[in-house]
Amino acid sequence: DRACYENGENTDGEGEASSGDDRSDLNGEKGQDAITGDLLQLDYVVWRSPDGSTVMRMNISTMRKIALGAGQWKQPPHFRAPMEDNLRRQIVRKWGERSLTLPTDNIGQPDARFQDDFERYHARKLSHIHNLFCCPICMLWLRLDSAAEAQRCAESGLLDANIDGRFGQSDADELRAYQVLEAADAAWGDREVFRSQLAKQPNGDMQDEEAEEAMCGELLETPCEPLTVLYFSTPVRDWERDNLFTLPPEVAAAQCTVRTLAQLRAHLTSTHKLPKTVLRAPLVNERLKQYQLRQQDGLVMRWVHARRREYGAGGNAAQLYWHRPARHMSTCHAALYCSLYDEVESRNLELGRRRASTAPASFAPLFEHRLSDPSASRLAWARLGLGGAGSESEGGDVDDFIA
Repeated sequence: DRACYENGENTDGEGEASSGDDRSDLNGEKGQDAITGDLLQLDYVVWRSPDGSTVMRMNISTMRKIALGAGQWKQPPHFRAPMEDNLRRQIVRKWGERSLTLPTDNIGQPDARFQDDFERYHARKLSHIHNLFCCPICMLWLRLDSAAEAQRCAESGLLDANIDGRFGQSDADELRAYQVLEAADAAWGDREVFRSQLAKQPNGDMQDEEAEEAMCGELLETPCEPLTVLYFSTPVRDWERDNLFTLPPEVAAAQCTVRTLAQLRAHLTSTHKLPKTVLRAPLVNERLKQYQLRQQDGLVMRWVHARRREYGAGGNAAQLYWHRPARHMSTCHAALYCSLYDEVESRNLELGRRRASTAPASFAPLFEHRLSDPSASRLAWARLGLGGAGSESEGGDVDDFIA
């Protein structure tokens, strides 16, 4: 088999010898399965990125194990989206029509050893990509809307007081309740915290704005798991529904994340319409750096430190987080991050093309209503206390700033 691979006898279906490609596999050596590291068989699956810069080669057994764990065939390199037709045709051409049939008796039951290989694959990929910055205003809105939705549903009786996962009399009620619990996880990071919030007696004399102000303060004092916020918060779920679930949640999450500090500052001034003078305030840059996902004092590490009982306090705590499955999913955190990173990079390329062609975006912004009023962003910035408002030394009174 190795000799056949090196002689270029396996083709990817387009007349090109896949083994003759001199580019390296994604996280794999020549002649090895990109995920498991096993030797490639005589026939194997070849995937190339749209720009041709990345190649993955995998045995059909690897693809089948991923499909069995997910319940359907998935598309490389992140294996979150359904497999595309061109890759299906390649499999049928090499192994026949029946090769795409999955047994029904062990769907959703991935092999434990293979699952370890799959997680290591994503961890290797994680080490080859850069950091991401989250927009602090977008993150606050994601958590605030999720917390408000969970509170409303709890008060209306949709959620059981025990929050035990058995809700409603219909499948629709149960699905909605489950989605609200996802929102609660995104907002508060812990259902025990959500329980304590439900137990609080709201002040009936408080106006909506005062109640929102109080909720913001509590949210900002409560650690959150950032990838759960970006993937499962109420605005992201609503955005998916508005787009008829034709786009994955990372497309929404990518609207809240950028690659560099310069891009984050540009996002705050162009998307949120913050005055540039606000970003010149002392320590703003240092505070924005705390919204990096993978920085030592960034969002992920703050969550890991807050959950020492779960992740431990040693040097392996972060590694354990990245290998662990994300909430509500069998996919590990590393896989979600890699998928989000690629979406952010793809979005940067798309924005560049749109600027050149003046073409409109193919979907509505995540926070279209909020972004239509710049004062909403300025109010969120003031609540965050990141600089430029809140003290005389940083530019004056909060009310003057908002006005």
